[in-house]
Amino acid sequence: MQNGRLRLQSILLPRAEICEVEELYFHRNADDSVLDLDGFFNLFSVDKWRKYTAIDNLHLSIVCQGFSELRIMNERNVVSSVSLEADTYKEYDIEFPYNNEDLKRVLWFRLIKGNAEDAGSSFSHGEASQQATPEAPAQISSQQPASQIAQADGFACARSQALAEVGDKAASNIPDIKAYFYTDTTNVKLRPVDIAADICTFRREQYVYRNIKQLKDSIFDDEELEVREHFQVYIVDNGQSIGADAKLSELIASCKGKVTVFPNKNAGGTGGFTRGMIEAIKAKDRGEELSHILLMDDDAVNEPDAIVRTYALLRTVRDEWKDAAIGGAILREDSKHILQENGPILSDWRVVFPTVGNDLSRYKNAASDYITKPDETINRSRYSAWCFCCFPFSTVRKDNLPIPLFLHYDDIEYGIRNSGHGLILLNGICVWHNPFGLTLASTNAYYDTRNRLISKALHDKNAFKGLINCFKEASVPVFLYLARYRYEDIELVKLAFDDLLKGPRFIAETDPKLILDTVGKTKTKFLPLNEAKGLTKAERAQVQQYIEGISKEQVLDSIYKGRSKRVYFKNLLPSKRFKILSTSDSPYNYFGYKKEVYVEPHSGHIFVGRLKLGELFKALLMVLRYTFIFQSKGKKLKAEYKKGFKRLSSQEFWEEYLR
Repeated sequence: MQNGRLRLQSILLPRAEICEVEELYFHRNADDSVLDLDGFFNLFSVDKWRKYTAIDNLHLSIVCQGFSELRIMNERNVVSSVSLEADTYKEYDIEFPYNNEDLKRVLWFRLIKGNAEDAGSSFSHGEASQQATPEAPAQISSQQPASQIAQADGFACARSQALAEVGDKAASNIPDIKAYFYTDTTNVKLRPVDIAADICTFRREQYVYRNIKQLKDSIFDDEELEVREHFQVYIVDNGQSIGADAKLSELIASCKGKVTVFPNKNAGGTGGFTRGMIEAIKAKDRGEELSHILLMDDDAVNEPDAIVRTYALLRTVRDEWKDAAIGGAILREDSKHILQENGPILSDWRVVFPTVGNDLSRYKNAASDYITKPDETINRSRYSAWCFCCFPFSTVRKDNLPIPLFLHYDDIEYGIRNSGHGLILLNGICVWHNPFGLTLASTNAYYDTRNRLISKALHDKNAFKGLINCFKEASVPVFLYLARYRYEDIELVKLAFDDLLKGPRFIAETDPKLILDTVGKTKTKFLPLNEAKGLTKAERAQVQQYIEGISKEQVLDSIYKGRSKRVYFKNLLPSKRFKILSTSDSPYNYFGYKKEVYVEPHSGHIFVGRLKLGELFKALLMVLRYTFIFQSKGKKLKAEYKKGFKRLSSQEFWEEYLR
């Protein structure tokens, strides 16, 4: 912080190593005379800063050349304008009308070259008619071979390719601007904030190197940032392999004590993140002035300014929100303008992703209520994934750690458990991650089933209550895999039910690697087409044609639109013989086909499933059996988990568990 200034958020521009989609940052008109800094990363969410923080003023510090005018904008309206000296590379300090209660939602600014009376009227800020980015076809041509699609940025959609091409052409024409929003803290109560980032990894040194390099370049080495002195990184090394990577070790050493590596037992993501929490608690006990811990995925692409914004929020947060978590949005790594999630909602312990698939390069989406409007009340059904989620140490305590779920539902259980403190989401606090939903891994059959039911037993008063609820708990995971003819995975669901019924003692006393090994031996296997058996020559040719025609974008589009869960038993008629599906298609519509081939679009691997009436009746009997088991033992089971919860979430337990 310089002279009482606290940087709230930087004005960001496209960068090759992070994101080159310029429409996430700004929009420009056809002749490049108007530049609107109204992208997802550069909007200032005035309603959220007012609600969550105590700041009472807003300034823009900007250094630029070549522009004659700067206009302060509220949504699409001009608030005021400032004349600039186009011929001089000059610094300006401009006060924004932060305290004008008539100004809502978002503030941003427009830069103008020359004299433009109707500046901004000729383009539509990321919409289809915008001249700067021609609209591309909705999907990759179905005639393009899968091998060529794979080379095109991992099956990236055509619109993403078009944006990337525009970004490449514009790379040499990125405006020469250095700017940031800040607040004068003279009359603002500042809280002491020191953040430890907790990154769990298992033999992904290349990802860890990328992220540490970005943090070093953008945070640790930037002397203008106050946060650089109040931020450090813990790397929890579940694979115990980082020390053997000379390049990564050299980078860590160059961070001069800002990055610490902790070799750890492979107890999954839960065990890794919890080890980082414990090390942070121990550091506090030794006198380090830590206030928050930030959980970050090792394989996500991080926007370093998310750290700047998180720090500023925490420094100025109001008393009623001081114990809230700060969550990050997740965008797609392959199509970086597409939103995957932003504070998902849990409905009956199933995750709902509002506005999934939204194109954030379009102003109307980036400035929508879902992105810019603060929660009016603390919403107990929302959480943030651990790709980016920051908790205060009033939450992360020796007696309030995660429970040993290994993987999946750990972030959900912990987030919902502590959701009474609230969740703050802000544009620009985000990461990019590989698309979700392209595969339905067999390990999910076990961990999703077991961990969801454990979480419900702990926190849902209606869990295992009543015959209908018990039937739903027993049937939903079974039918999910039954409809896909993945009978091996139904065995994993059965194993999940059995391990659940063994109670918390089994979870606490069983080596998690033994469970993982058992799950790994019983799973559906996707194979290259030339290795798959059970297809006729004609069927194999059809599958090959399907693989060459399918794009990942088509698959994700079916996920975003939702999958039907209606079962068509009429398909059991003998006339229904053969069907090809992607892994994202709803299998329920096609249940009953004698043979179904499921294709993973990103790999081209397939699984050949066959309708087996014996397995069908076996699965139905299994559902009935566990329905009555849950009905008879559910009350006792919930009591056991609630009794064991205190120990499972304690530092004492975890230190013994991780030995």
